[in-house]
Amino acid sequence: LEHALARAARSLTSLAVLFLDLDDFKLVNDTLGHGAGDELLVAVAARLSGSLRTGDTAARFGGDEFAILLEETNDPEDAYLAAERILADLRPPLWVNERSMIVHASIGIAYSKIGAEGPAEILQAADVAMYAAKARGKNCYEVYQPALQTAVTDRLERTADLQRAVDEGEFVLHYQPIVSLDGGESIALEALIRWEHPERGLLLPKEFIALAEETGLIIPIGRW
Repeated sequence: LEHALARAARSLTSLAVLFLDLDDFKLVNDTLGHGAGDELLVAVAARLSGSLRTGDTAARFGGDEFAILLEETNDPEDAYLAAERILADLRPPLWVNERSMIVHASIGIAYSKIGAEGPAEILQAADVAMYAAKARGKNCYEVYQPALQTAVTDRLERTADLQRAVDEGEFVLHYQPIVSLDGGESIALEALIRWEHPERGLLLPKEFIALAEETGLIIPIGRW
């Protein structure tokens, strides 16, 4: 990427980086084992290689993340088409351990024209866009915009806030009786969770349950 940026500066062209993360890959490792997960990554890598132009570069970045370098992308449409082609090529089932598996991915796109100083900044921008794609519903792509950085930072802060609430037991339950109309007696109770936030006061479920589900914190909250 560093060499490609130098070439782009000399030739007055631009480039794009696609950051791809497989959706719900952890479920494969958890249910079928890491061997199946590795086999799936190899199959995905083969699909990616077949989706790219000869001069493009794809690399496994770590875990279930891949980075793709598209040089000479003076038209933003080139990166959009590449992302759409990758998502389409991943759509047909893959065979892993004699099982048919459907694979989806979230893709973030960043351009060298965004004013980043170097490879690390462009990769970070693509990573931020990828998380925005996941937040939008997964199995799609998102292009980096400065506003996304603010949204991702806010989400990280809210996640850390919610983790602290789990660790320090900041939740309370309000009990709503279920009453029999025949005799007027309480026959059951519905437990309704609330978050006693130290700064924002009492928060209703709509303020934090969706985030808890996305981050997996709903599991310790559910146990509590």
